[in-house]
Amino acid sequence: MRAFAALFVVFHHYNFLNFKPGAFGVDIFFVISGFIISFVIEKDKESFFLKRLLRIVPMYFLATLFVIVIWFLRSNVFKTTYVDLPAIVKSFLFIPYPGGPILGLGYTLNFEMYFYLIVACFLKITHTPKQALFCTSIFIISVFTVTHVFPGEFFILNFYGSDVVFEFIYGIILFFIYKTLKQKSLSKKGLYYGLCVCILSIIFLIYVGYPEIPIQFRGFLFGLPALIICSVFVFSEGSFKTNTIIYKFLYKLGNASYIMYLIHPFIIFGVLRLIHPLFDSKNIGLIIIEFLISIAIVCLSSTLIYSRVELPMQRFLKNKFLRTKNRINSNIIKEAGINEAATSPKNVGIGEGRVTS
Repeated sequence: MRAFAALFVVFHHYNFLNFKPGAFGVDIFFVISGFIISFVIEKDKESFFLKRLLRIVPMYFLATLFVIVIWFLRSNVFKTTYVDLPAIVKSFLFIPYPGGPILGLGYTLNFEMYFYLIVACFLKITHTPKQALFCTSIFIISVFTVTHVFPGEFFILNFYGSDVVFEFIYGIILFFIYKTLKQKSLSKKGLYYGLCVCILSIIFLIYVGYPEIPIQFRGFLFGLPALIICSVFVFSEGSFKTNTIIYKFLYKLGNASYIMYLIHPFIIFGVLRLIHPLFDSKNIGLIIIEFLISIAIVCLSSTLIYSRVELPMQRFLKNKFLRTKNRINSNIIKEAGINEAATSPKNVGIGEGRVTS
């Protein structure tokens, strides 16, 4: 699903033959994020926000830094991007501002970090992940309500008051439905109908998003069909043949989807501004070849950067920060005079549910 969502966004930015649907890939990502975060914190909520930072920040910072360097070397290649100290600070701190961030598509990461921060805060002050997710949903709805009942000129508040943030709630709802139904998979007949619903949903998304993305009610016009598509995929999980070449390819591409999202503008805009003018723009055959080559370069580059750069970096950072945190916790336990024997299930009441790990 992540692979398809990323490819939709690539298609949108390529603006193939003045036809640019695919922005709804972002909405699919948001629904996936709501689902996955719910799934993750129920399994293990320890160091949740730190893990999210380690996952999102490093490659985003590198991509943003690359844009900054190019801007200072050749600012004339950018049409809307502007770099100064406030823009740099706000971009690195995920603070929304008009015309930002420096890496344009990073605005979606501002939404993601907002969602992660809310979840992390409620994980600290509630007793269970379920309560944290419920409070997160209420908080998102409350901010949306306040910004629409009492409209103002506060850009940041209006940004986070967008109905797009509802798509995280859709993912949370999908998770609880999935959990309630005990991870059941669709039958063959259900899979067929599900595929039909997916196709109709995509057609609707293309229709609604052409020629302009709806700013008002996007969280509903794009979000609800995205929820339907994600639901079909989630409940079709048991029907996929995991040993096929297509599945393995899409699985690898899904793992590299974050990298694809970050780097594809560099490749796409590079092709459109440097290579495209060299060809006859009226020759449909050449345009199709150019498009397919661009997609191939994006996919190949994404998987290579993921395997050679991001994955090793993730391993290093997790070993550095998460293991360090575990060692600190271990030292605190030792200093408090608590040993493994004292915290074993034999010596701790089961009813307390507080066995220290």
